[in-house]
Amino acid sequence: MRSAPPLVKTDQTPDKIICRVLSVAYNKEMYQDYVYQSIIDMLVGYHKSQLEWDEYRQKVEPLLLDKWGKILKECRANGFLMPEICFDDNKQRYLRFNQIIQKKVLSADRKYPQEQIKRI
Repeated sequence: MRSAPPLVKTDQTPDKIICRVLSVAYNKEMYQDYVYQSIIDMLVGYHKSQLEWDEYRQKVEPLLLDKWGKILKECRANGFLMPEICFDDNKQRYLRFNQIIQKKVLSADRKYPQEQIKRI
């Protein structure tokens, strides 16, 4: 089954954006980078805390928040959003972003096409 094309023309993938922002090489070792894993720890901690983001973010180091903000901003500009924490076959944690795609699905009033989100 063919997938619909992306809604936003991407210049970079999330992995390449993350590598550039964190200044790490684009290879399997990027997933073991301390800052990369700290971002994942931050997201896991936020999820487990059940606090509002504004309250939780006060406990996070400003440098980590700055890097995470840059990653999210650039990923969003390239059509990637809603990151998820996933595990590979070796139980290594990594981030997976969803991508906005174009699909000719009409809204309920059948006037406007809707965008859909595809997991990548």
